Amino acid sequence: MRIQFYNNRSGVNIINKHIEEVEEKINFTLKEDTNILNPVLKLGGYPGGNYCYIPDFNRYYFIDNYNLNNQGIYELFLSVDVLATYIDDLLAGKLLIKSD
Repeated sequence: MRIQFYNNRSGVNIINKHIEEVEEKINFTLKEDTNILNPVLKLGGYPGGNYCYIPDFNRYYFIDNYNLNNQGIYELFLSVDVLATYIDDLLAGKLLIKSD
């Protein structure tokens, strides 16, 4: 799998976010099961950034928090950015509106 890191300078409720690439894509392998909406990734390197895209999941994520353990492994806590992930559908008006 690959992951691309960005710096996001927009608010969480903005559809067309202003993002800047941090570094080239990093390859990684999932060694544990994770939740696709709120994944926790363990990486040997973390170039920084507060936002990322994982093509295999076809989703953009906010990097909510990260830890560095004593073995030099970064643990990143992500949450899906629904607006950026589904921007094409949102802008095309492909919406299902449900009222109670």
